[in-house]
Amino acid sequence: MITCKLLLCAEGLVRDADDGGTSVFNILDTIQAAGFPFFFQRIAVFALLNRLPEEDPNQCTIRFRLAIDQTELAKMDLAVDFLNGTRNRSYVRIYGLVIPHPGTLFISVLHEDRVLATYDLFVEQMKTPPTFQAIQAPAAAVTPEPTATPTATGENAPG
Repeated sequence: MITCKLLLCAEGLVRDADDGGTSVFNILDTIQAAGFPFFFQRIAVFALLNRLPEEDPNQCTIRFRLAIDQTELAKMDLAVDFLNGTRNRSYVRIYGLVIPHPGTLFISVLHEDRVLATYDLFVEQMKTPPTFQAIQAPAAAVTPEPTATPTATGENAPG
């Protein structure tokens, strides 16, 4: 039986081309919006899938589904290839998600209509207006370190 060992949502994730490692940054658990509908510019979903080689196929299709409360917002089917291994790291980036109202955003991964895992993300109305914080830093030019001057030899060398 294919299982999902880990499912999470973040602002972004990066896959290292050298070793295949995954870095996830700004994991999301709550979104506070100033108003609704709210345009969420990007969201990344990461799923770590497992399979039993003696029971499960090497290739399958999984579905990522996003819903606010009971209203489906988006879904995507993804062809998964375990490459004869037992684990697969699946990544989905969603650009331009419109969240119509406050509630709980459910991000689910399914295989053959069976929910493998669900990640819930709270979407709230901001209680106070946005605040601003100004931070300034000089854009200092990089100056090269002084280096030793080679000693002149020959005809033009100082006396």
